Amino acid sequence: TIGALYQIWPTQPEFQAALLMHVTQLRSVVYPTAETTQAHIAEGITGEALRDLTMTEAWHHNRSDPLARVLLATYPRIANPQIRYAMATSYQSFFGEVSGAWRLILAECGRRPRPPLTEEHVARAIAAVIEGFSLQWLSDPDALADPLGEDGWDLTLRTIVSMLDSLTEPVPTRRTS
Repeated sequence: TIGALYQIWPTQPEFQAALLMHVTQLRSVVYPTAETTQAHIAEGITGEALRDLTMTEAWHHNRSDPLARVLLATYPRIANPQIRYAMATSYQSFFGEVSGAWRLILAECGRRPRPPLTEEHVARAIAAVIEGFSLQWLSDPDALADPLGEDGWDLTLRTIVSMLDSLTEPVPTRRTS
């Protein structure tokens, strides 16, 4: 009952913060990781095919993960310092894992972050695009159809590819004399 809740948490914001802290601890499935990326490489998926597969899987994972929806739903409560701390802690953990994956993916594509950017900056930008498009997808999935009509693509994936091209650059090749 509501009365029982308020015996444990005196206010609704305190309850919401405790719930979010619990949810962030449950969020154990992160995609991509260095391990999932290395497994794809071991299967022979490299270069742009690896990039495209990873983007697609991350996009589909975020849309189907109920915990991701809970995290998205907490943004209106971000003014609460406990919720802000829980979200920051969750993101720290998330970006620690996915940055390694993007390092591998970019290397497979012969690219690197444009200085002074890092793999974490790239991962944060991709996550922001996926989160934003996830909100739009929940209300109108058809609006994100691929403008070019290609199978396996949609507006989200095209945006991520465009952004990656902007945030990264080809790795310089070494000249041999």
